[in-house]
Amino acid sequence: SKFEQRIKQIFADLACDHIDMLIMRKADSWQDTLAVWHSMRKLLQNNRVSALGVTDFGKEELQRLIGDSLTVPELNQVVVRIGQTPTELLEYDRANDIATEAYSVVPHGLALRAPIVAKIAAKYDVSITQLCLRYAWQLGLAIWRKAVSPAHMKENIDIDFKISEPDMKDLGKLKIR
Repeated sequence: SKFEQRIKQIFADLACDHIDMLIMRKADSWQDTLAVWHSMRKLLQNNRVSALGVTDFGKEELQRLIGDSLTVPELNQVVVRIGQTPTELLEYDRANDIATEAYSVVPHGLALRAPIVAKIAAKYDVSITQLCLRYAWQLGLAIWRKAVSPAHMKENIDIDFKISEPDMKDLGKLKIR
């Protein structure tokens, strides 16, 4: 298959025979998605990969993947941010021992200009970026955040404040797309 050829190339490019985690995006069709997942499962069974994950799978897609393959992914990477919190999916992931990794945790546009976001950030004397990162962290999520400058790296890790439960609820109720 195309996937098996691609994975051989990845192992060759990395000059290794083992990968810690292999993460899959959905293919154009469910049949292709399942075929890639089954190929990944073979790598797991042959100890070429330690763990399998998925990106942007909703609850129904996860249920279908698990039902069709009897294999639960260890990770689900999804967009989680203030104004866009997929609460039901996060609960499903937790209930099924699927770690959730949040990406795009800092929203663009309206969410950054929402008065309540600025008000809560000011209350804790932090930047909006730090508030967004802490929000995802307090939800118990792993966070994927790109930073290239030392200043942004420092800002990203300096989230040792705690958002109160009422503020977490207010941020979680926001619906901004």
